[in-house]
Amino acid sequence: MRHTWRDIKYWIADRLFEYELDEAFRHGMKEGASYATQWISFRTSINIDRIKMTKVERRGYEKALEVIKDERKEISLRTGASLDVNRFMD
Repeated sequence: MRHTWRDIKYWIADRLFEYELDEAFRHGMKEGASYATQWISFRTSINIDRIKMTKVERRGYEKALEVIKDERKEISLRTGASLDVNRFMD
């Protein structure tokens, strides 16, 4: 019975607050994408000068930074996240 009551409560909440729940979900996805992308960009950009690398390693690291910069644009388009594409990457 307890499980059934919980299902009924969720059904009622979904019917009454469908728009608000969907909006909260979209907002959470957008903010999560923004935070994760900015954190990864920040961490990789500050580490380039701290790590001793060979020429080949540095070229690979710089290529990875380019990929991250390009993917930030794609993430922004797909999620609507407001990302400053050049932040931390220049």
